[in-house]
Amino acid sequence: LEVGNGGSGPDYGLYSLKEATVDSTWYIFADQIHKPFFFQKSWLCNKEHEEMWLDNNWVIEWFGPNYTSYIYDIPEDIDFQDGCIILCDHGCATLSQLVITGNQKGIVWDITNSGSNMLSTNKNFLAWYEEWIDKEIKYTDEKLNEIKGLQNQLILEPKSVKLHYEIGSIYYLSLGDIEKADPFFNTVLELKNLDSSYNYRTIAAQKYEKQDQQTSIYCANKALELLEVNDGNYQYKSELYQGIGQSYYLLKQFSAAIEYFQKAINEIADKNYEKCEELHFWIARAYFGMKQPNKTIEFLQKSSQDKWTYNLFSNAYAELKDWDNCLKFYKKTIEIDPEWIVPKDNIGYYSSLMGDYDKAIKIHKEVIKEDPTYSWGYYNMAVAYALQNKIEDALPYFIKAIQLGYDKEDIKKDKDVENLRNTELYKQLINH
Repeated sequence: LEVGNGGSGPDYGLYSLKEATVDSTWYIFADQIHKPFFFQKSWLCNKEHEEMWLDNNWVIEWFGPNYTSYIYDIPEDIDFQDGCIILCDHGCATLSQLVITGNQKGIVWDITNSGSNMLSTNKNFLAWYEEWIDKEIKYTDEKLNEIKGLQNQLILEPKSVKLHYEIGSIYYLSLGDIEKADPFFNTVLELKNLDSSYNYRTIAAQKYEKQDQQTSIYCANKALELLEVNDGNYQYKSELYQGIGQSYYLLKQFSAAIEYFQKAINEIADKNYEKCEELHFWIARAYFGMKQPNKTIEFLQKSSQDKWTYNLFSNAYAELKDWDNCLKFYKKTIEIDPEWIVPKDNIGYYSSLMGDYDKAIKIHKEVIKEDPTYSWGYYNMAVAYALQNKIEDALPYFIKAIQLGYDKEDIKKDKDVENLRNTELYKQLINH
């Protein structure tokens, strides 16, 4: 028996079991799953709202020509998620969920149209999932055939920017294949004859995912140059500025990143509060990278107060050696997500900096047991021993952290492992 936990699936993919039962976006809580599922057949709306759905093309497409049979009254206190676990989010406030209580147990239902309708697929999970696989195979075959046709044209027009772009965009946007898109987009850039802001933006996104940040910045700037000046472009411009900012952030050019994040905010300052919160968080991250904890805290206070913000609050307060606030925010982070390993491990690390080595070592052992592939757990265990000058105890964990991919450049700058630098093993692993 093999048990799945998330993975490939419709649109944004299958939820993990944790996401399926606790999801802050959809206000799903674990205590809902044992409650009875109310519906026995699809539900479009209560009778008082019937007129707004009559002869609606969307309704006919989803519910069929007999959609009026799904118009009936339900109690006001019905919660669509009772007795269900989420399978996946399709976007536009539409999701699929598996019923696990009552007569509909085992059947997949969709919450549709911004969460205001209930539609039974009349399929169990296996049938529902196989249908998705069949559609994906058909869609992929169609796109690959489309590419073959374009490649045949490319033989006759080898320097066609349009053809190279179309093939690259099908690989990237339709098939999600960053690598196969890359040579076609590279040719587009070499030919230097692209005149579409949208096309440059697409290549910028692909290069960002490819981790070619310099080219991503170039393409995003070209997209901005070609952008028509009108009031309706503020969202588009903001996204391009944000993309440039994120590329500079990954290049560790933090001042430039902050400049572009601020430009992105200026475009939407009075129009999209949530996006501004996200951008303030990026600015906070950049200031933290510049080792300016007070500025980090200033912008975190303007960010959405979630686990990511609390985690960075903790790191900033640690830089200020404000251990009370540091630990307070780590505990807040863990309250939101008890299974997130990062704040647990960081509590161990900062316990070492406070001199409580026994507590630190105990926490790191728990972290390593929980996730034997987490390099930071081993590295911070090495730090706990190195700070005590227990070199022989530190080295096995130090070696394991490097084997698991811990960044050697960060190690070279880390004063916490100063006591290890004169060892032959450190010189062998880091200096060569």
